[in-house]
Amino acid sequence: SRPYQAACLPLYDHVFAQDGTLVEMLRQQLPPARVSLLGPACDPREHRVLDLTEEEKRDLAADIVYLGWAYPNRLAMMESLLEFDVRLWGLGWDASPLLASRFRTEPVYGLKKTKIYNAARILVNLQSTTYQVDGVTCRPFEVAACGGFCLSGPKKDLAAFFEPREEIV
Repeated sequence: SRPYQAACLPLYDHVFAQDGTLVEMLRQQLPPARVSLLGPACDPREHRVLDLTEEEKRDLAADIVYLGWAYPNRLAMMESLLEFDVRLWGLGWDASPLLASRFRTEPVYGLKKTKIYNAARILVNLQSTTYQVDGVTCRPFEVAACGGFCLSGPKKDLAAFFEPREEIV
């Protein structure tokens, strides 16, 4: 946080944050009743179960799918899963010759992303810790709305939005 951001906090009637750890930090600066955890969500008009054509299934389906940047830890993880049908979308995957036939650099958003979520057997959610400690991205919500299975790293905030052992493991 930048000093001017902290100085502005008393000016707000209520502060919403997307990370439970940040909520606790803010509650040390403000009355707790003025700070709330605001979780991510999805758009049910966009993220929904679809009937895919056979061509879409062939083009988009895979055992393991990941959409996002190829940071070194993600490259190593995906290289360790090559015994499975892995498909990757995003930038930086060309840093690994082992993944050369498994990634696409084309942008993925809107209906195409929804179709990928519907086609994947397992959609992996690898979050950056640069901006969040315990917060979660929209991906688990979007995948769930598409009827898919999302494998996500452990984040405390997931339990605030999903029922542990029933909706998440």
